[in-house]
Amino acid sequence: MEKKILLIFILLNLILASGKSQTVIVDGHAFLESAALHDGIQIVFERTIPSSYFDTVYSDASGYFSDTILTGIYDIHYTKPAYLPITTTGKSLYNNTTLNDTTLESAGLQGPLSGIITQGTYKVGNDISVAFGDTLIIEPGTILRFKPNLTFNI
Repeated sequence: MEKKILLIFILLNLILASGKSQTVIVDGHAFLESAALHDGIQIVFERTIPSSYFDTVYSDASGYFSDTILTGIYDIHYTKPAYLPITTTGKSLYNNTTLNDTTLESAGLQGPLSGIITQGTYKVGNDISVAFGDTLIIEPGTILRFKPNLTFNI
Protein backbone atom coordinates (compact mmCIF):
# COMPACT_ATOMS: atom_id res chain seq x y z
CA MET A 1 0.00 0.00 0.00
CA GLU A 2 2.84 2.41 0.87
CA LYS A 3 4.54 1.66 -2.45
CA LYS A 4 1.28 2.42 -4.28
CA ILE A 5 0.89 5.77 -2.49
CA LEU A 6 4.52 6.64 -3.16
CA LEU A 7 4.09 5.74 -6.85
CA ILE A 8 0.95 7.90 -7.10
CA PHE A 9 2.79 10.77 -5.38
CA ILE A 10 5.73 10.50 -7.80
CA LEU A 11 3.42 10.36 -10.84
CA LEU A 12 1.43 13.35 -9.62
CA ASN A 13 4.62 15.39 -9.16
CA LEU A 14 5.81 14.44 -12.64
CA ILE A 15 2.49 15.48 -14.17
CA LEU A 16 2.50 18.80 -12.31
CA ALA A 17 6.15 19.47 -13.19
CA SER A 18 5.54 18.82 -16.89
CA GLY A 19 2.87 21.54 -16.94
CA LYS A 20 5.24 24.20 -15.59
CA SER A 21 7.03 26.50 -17.97
CA GLN A 22 10.79 26.33 -17.85
CA THR A 23 12.90 29.46 -17.94
CA VAL A 24 16.23 30.27 -19.56
CA ILE A 25 18.68 33.14 -19.29
CA VAL A 26 19.28 35.01 -22.54
CA ASP A 27 21.99 37.65 -22.79
CA GLY A 28 24.06 39.45 -25.38
CA HIS A 29 25.23 42.82 -26.64
CA ALA A 30 23.42 45.35 -28.80
CA PHE A 31 25.32 48.33 -30.17
CA LEU A 32 24.50 51.69 -31.76
CA GLU A 33 26.40 52.53 -34.93
CA SER A 34 29.03 55.24 -34.39
CA ALA A 35 28.04 55.77 -30.73
CA ALA A 36 30.20 55.70 -27.61
CA LEU A 37 27.33 54.67 -25.33
CA HIS A 38 24.90 51.88 -26.21
CA ASP A 39 22.29 52.17 -23.44
CA GLY A 40 18.55 52.26 -23.88
CA ILE A 41 18.23 49.81 -26.75
CA GLN A 42 14.91 48.03 -26.27
CA ILE A 43 15.02 44.27 -26.80
CA VAL A 44 11.57 42.67 -27.00
CA PHE A 45 11.29 38.89 -26.80
CA GLU A 46 8.08 37.85 -28.57
CA ARG A 47 7.37 34.14 -28.13
CA THR A 48 5.49 32.57 -31.04
CA ILE A 49 5.63 28.90 -29.96
CA PRO A 50 4.15 27.25 -27.90
CA SER A 51 1.96 30.27 -26.99
CA SER A 52 2.11 34.04 -27.02
CA TYR A 53 4.39 35.66 -24.43
CA PHE A 54 6.30 38.96 -24.37
CA ASP A 55 9.17 40.25 -22.28
CA THR A 56 11.25 43.42 -22.63
CA VAL A 57 14.75 44.34 -21.48
CA TYR A 58 17.03 47.34 -22.16
CA SER A 59 20.77 47.48 -22.84
CA ASP A 60 23.18 49.20 -20.46
CA ALA A 61 25.87 51.72 -21.51
CA SER A 62 28.16 48.93 -22.73
CA GLY A 63 25.32 47.41 -24.80
CA TYR A 64 24.94 44.39 -22.50
CA PHE A 65 21.51 42.96 -21.69
CA SER A 66 20.29 39.89 -19.83
CA ASP A 67 16.81 38.52 -19.23
CA THR A 68 15.15 35.41 -17.83
CA ILE A 69 12.34 34.28 -20.14
CA LEU A 70 10.09 31.27 -20.67
CA THR A 71 11.37 28.64 -23.09
CA GLY A 72 10.06 28.63 -26.63
CA ILE A 73 10.61 29.96 -30.12
CA TYR A 74 10.94 33.74 -30.32
CA ASP A 75 11.06 36.72 -32.61
CA ILE A 76 13.52 39.19 -31.08
CA HIS A 77 13.07 42.91 -31.82
CA TYR A 78 15.84 45.49 -31.26
CA THR A 79 14.73 49.14 -31.37
CA LYS A 80 15.84 52.65 -30.41
CA PRO A 81 14.55 55.98 -31.74
CA ALA A 82 16.70 57.43 -34.56
CA TYR A 83 18.01 53.94 -35.45
CA LEU A 84 16.75 51.33 -37.89
CA PRO A 85 15.09 48.41 -36.08
CA ILE A 86 16.33 44.83 -36.39
CA THR A 87 14.23 41.69 -35.95
CA THR A 88 15.48 38.12 -35.66
CA THR A 89 12.75 35.54 -36.26
CA GLY A 90 12.28 31.93 -35.21
CA LYS A 91 15.03 31.79 -32.56
CA SER A 92 14.78 28.60 -30.45
CA LEU A 93 15.45 29.41 -26.80
CA TYR A 94 15.30 26.19 -24.79
CA ASN A 95 18.72 26.53 -23.11
CA ASN A 96 20.63 29.44 -21.59
CA THR A 97 21.80 31.40 -24.64
CA THR A 98 24.17 34.22 -25.52
CA LEU A 99 22.84 35.92 -28.65
CA ASN A 100 25.09 37.17 -31.45
CA ASP A 101 26.13 40.82 -31.23
CA THR A 102 23.66 43.14 -32.98
CA THR A 103 24.37 46.67 -34.24
CA LEU A 104 21.57 49.12 -35.01
CA GLU A 105 22.33 51.48 -37.90
CA SER A 106 21.62 55.17 -37.61
CA ALA A 107 18.34 55.95 -39.36
CA GLY A 108 19.77 59.04 -41.00
CA LEU A 109 17.35 61.16 -42.98
CA GLN A 110 13.74 60.06 -42.97
CA GLY A 111 10.21 61.40 -43.23
CA PRO A 112 9.22 64.91 -44.32
CA LEU A 113 12.16 67.30 -44.82
CA SER A 114 12.41 71.08 -45.17
CA GLY A 115 15.10 73.71 -44.70
CA ILE A 116 18.70 73.20 -45.79
CA ILE A 117 20.81 70.06 -46.07
CA THR A 118 24.39 71.29 -45.83
CA GLN A 119 27.20 69.79 -47.87
CA GLY A 120 28.16 66.34 -46.62
CA THR A 121 27.25 62.68 -46.93
CA TYR A 122 23.95 61.51 -45.42
CA LYS A 123 22.40 58.10 -45.02
CA VAL A 124 18.73 57.90 -45.99
CA GLY A 125 17.22 55.24 -43.73
CA ASN A 126 13.57 55.52 -44.73
CA ASP A 127 11.40 57.25 -47.34
CA ILE A 128 11.90 61.02 -47.46
CA SER A 129 9.68 63.74 -48.86
CA VAL A 130 9.16 67.46 -49.25
CA ALA A 131 5.55 68.44 -48.56
CA PHE A 132 3.63 70.69 -50.93
CA GLY A 133 4.43 74.31 -50.02
CA ASP A 134 7.68 73.43 -48.17
CA THR A 135 11.19 74.08 -49.47
CA LEU A 136 14.26 71.88 -49.18
CA ILE A 137 17.62 73.22 -50.30
CA ILE A 138 20.31 70.60 -50.90
CA GLU A 139 23.70 72.28 -51.06
CA PRO A 140 26.05 71.43 -53.95
CA GLY A 141 28.35 68.48 -53.22
CA THR A 142 25.83 66.80 -50.92
CA ILE A 143 25.64 63.01 -51.23
CA LEU A 144 22.51 61.10 -50.17
CA ARG A 145 23.09 57.36 -49.68
CA PHE A 146 19.75 55.54 -49.94
CA LYS A 147 19.01 52.15 -48.43
CA PRO A 148 17.45 49.82 -51.07
CA ASN A 149 13.84 50.36 -52.17
CA LEU A 150 13.39 53.84 -50.64
CA THR A 151 11.72 56.83 -52.28
CA PHE A 152 12.24 60.59 -52.34
CA ASN A 153 8.86 62.24 -52.97
CA ILE A 154 8.83 65.91 -53.91
